[in-house]
Amino acid sequence: MTKIQNVYRRGAMFWWRKSFYFENLISIPITCSVGLRTTSVAIARWRAAAMTKQSLELKMSLHAQIKAHGMSASQVGQIMSTSMRAYVHTLTHIEAGWKFDGESDTARDLAIYEGYWMALSEHGLSASALDAKRLEKDPRFVGAGLDFTPEELERLQSLATSPFAPLQAHKDEAELLLAHMGIAATPLNLPVALNILFDARRRATHAYRLNESLDDAVAEATRRFPQAPVAPPPPAAAVADEVEAAPLLVQPTEVETKVSPFAQMTPLEFADHYLESSPKTNGHRVGGKRANTTIDEHTCRNKRWAAALLQKSMEKVKVLAEVTNDDLIRLDGHFDKISIHFGKAPHHKDDGFTLEMAAQEALEKVDEASLDAGDIGLSPLTTNKHFRYIRELHDALREHLPALPALKIDKYIVADARDARNARDALTVAQGKDIFNLPPWVGHGEDRYASKGTQVIHDALFYVLMLVWYSGARREEICKLQIDDVRMEDGIHFIDIKNTDTGRVKNAKSVRRVPICEELQRLGFLRYRDAMFEAGETLLFPEIQPSGDTKRSLGDVFYKVHWIYLKPFLPSLKRGQAMHSVRHTVATELKHRGVSSEVRRDLLGHSGAEDDASPSTAAIKRPSNETESRYSKSSRLETLKDAVDKIPIVTAHIATVKTINLLPTSARRSRRKRDG
Repeated sequence: MTKIQNVYRRGAMFWWRKSFYFENLISIPITCSVGLRTTSVAIARWRAAAMTKQSLELKMSLHAQIKAHGMSASQVGQIMSTSMRAYVHTLTHIEAGWKFDGESDTARDLAIYEGYWMALSEHGLSASALDAKRLEKDPRFVGAGLDFTPEELERLQSLATSPFAPLQAHKDEAELLLAHMGIAATPLNLPVALNILFDARRRATHAYRLNESLDDAVAEATRRFPQAPVAPPPPAAAVADEVEAAPLLVQPTEVETKVSPFAQMTPLEFADHYLESSPKTNGHRVGGKRANTTIDEHTCRNKRWAAALLQKSMEKVKVLAEVTNDDLIRLDGHFDKISIHFGKAPHHKDDGFTLEMAAQEALEKVDEASLDAGDIGLSPLTTNKHFRYIRELHDALREHLPALPALKIDKYIVADARDARNARDALTVAQGKDIFNLPPWVGHGEDRYASKGTQVIHDALFYVLMLVWYSGARREEICKLQIDDVRMEDGIHFIDIKNTDTGRVKNAKSVRRVPICEELQRLGFLRYRDAMFEAGETLLFPEIQPSGDTKRSLGDVFYKVHWIYLKPFLPSLKRGQAMHSVRHTVATELKHRGVSSEVRRDLLGHSGAEDDASPSTAAIKRPSNETESRYSKSSRLETLKDAVDKIPIVTAHIATVKTINLLPTSARRSRRKRDG
């Protein structure tokens, strides 16, 4: 099925689903799911695009309401801390009463109390939240060690009507707490306070039950909120007496209600808005005639990550409109202290994990010898990319806030002193031979990557790297090929690289035809294409097609499931050498063999302009005149065929492939999305 952003299927019907994040306002995302009432892909696409556009306006409106009328992050943290400490005090008295009676199993009773608060924090303020059958199947209970007996579940449900904690009484508790803090118990604030109250008591009971440090539990619960001094709450009666005298929040003035919502967005919040509202990134062009004008998911993730890094570098999270040169200096300093691997571990994405913590983590790993000291500090290429994305986001913000001065990003851009031709090391011919001497190509045993044997399977692992080497094409251009993309004209077989349902190409110059060299034909690639056609397949490499609910490209899947497992067996590879290095290899080797720059440019699918040069095409000079670049057509197939046949042979040791051994049908299907 063609991918549609924010859309999934229930049976035959399409549904739209989107999660909204409000950093430092609400600790969990708000997810909306709406049926699109259609089974048509075309109708679902434009309805989803309309829903996404409307949802952004709704998010900004809700964000503005939270900013104007809701609680601050400091107040949320104060409620959490105050409630946890107060409830531990309550539990101390309750437990003393149980011990005095002498008939209670204290450990199990505390577990039941924790289960009570967990149920309410997960499922809300309703009797159904404590339904015994529902709780029995709740995986969170088992995961927390709360595997109750049927009798205990019934007791847990009975708490809903007990005089100690009637459900409706919790609303009064939350209102009193808000009043004591001087916060209006509005329809916006009361549900948040209730949820915090339930979660605070769950956390407090858990720490009390396991005899853990309350200070540590409070610090963990409030680490994503600004610290604020917290005074112990007065007794409930005293709170009740002070309700009338408690000051309420000042209502916003007319001027305040007109403040632009963009002026109140954090870097991450604006990045989300920017990516979701742009026609190049929100996905509605995917599958249409303008699909090649969209920005790929990988680039979108990088832009959002740049905003995240800026936000993580701040001592106190502020809105993007208030970012100053001091914030950029702090970020620039952190770039020299964090690991080049930062961002790969799940906890790195946590809101509360700052760059200060990342720098400390890197030092600890060096001490443990689990990280090379040379891996601390980002490269100029990486930091330049982050700063350019931050500039792009800030410039976009200034379109909404014209009076906002521009950030001076240029002084943080570091000039790369390396020659463009040496910016990425090309793979050598010897390294190419090392790759194709591994078991997947010469015969493998039980372990396809590590053990030698007699079996050879013809699939993506066998042919993708060969095609990259003997064409100079990009990884994604090869991985997304369909069977119909392998064609013949005037007796020359070629692969047709273009925009298709399986993916787009990088730019207009990337649309091209690349002849299939004699060595690839000897190694059975055309036989493989015919075998896949007879097997009823559409894609050349269906086993690396991602599942329908993920945004990964086929090239990303190949990298994750094959290349990273091959690299450990290639000790000659240097840092930075990867599959893309082969493009540099092809450009350089063909230059040495007398192939003109124009033909090399047409083969690799690049403009060759100096200001758009990449390491893979740095060996290709800029067109010398307008005739060459504008009025001349692409090189003929026979000219390109002569060029690909000059690429160094690194597979001569592999026997000629006469019989194709395909993967089983069950293995030629989409990759399942990993859990978690």
